[in-house]
Amino acid sequence: MKKLLNLFKRKKKTYTLVNDLFKVLIIDEESDQITTTLGITEERAQELFQLVKTVYKKYEDITKCYVDICAECKHINEVVFSIGVMHERNARKGPNIQVMGAGNMTDFLNDLHRRITGEKPDGDE
Repeated sequence: MKKLLNLFKRKKKTYTLVNDLFKVLIIDEESDQITTTLGITEERAQELFQLVKTVYKKYEDITKCYVDICAECKHINEVVFSIGVMHERNARKGPNIQVMGAGNMTDFLNDLHRRITGEKPDGDE
């Protein structure tokens, strides 16, 4: 029982911002095209569409898709665009890809962080 009570007293992990690489840049606020708004050329947008299509077919786990997408993107704007395409594709085609955490964004982001960094979940030391 004492161990069970200690679970609730545990300090929550906090993460500090290491750098500012994750700032989305709005290039053209007046545009009604997301690619223009984010400064992505049509050629690059087509490459990103193809990347999303490839990883969508390759995996059933959306976080694995994210890892591959992030590895190929050159800027956070491309990541934002690609993830949006991924979710739109998943919504249109039906739930081919399982979203981790059943909609809980905190669980999803924590799982993605662990997969990228190789860290073990809390309590698995």
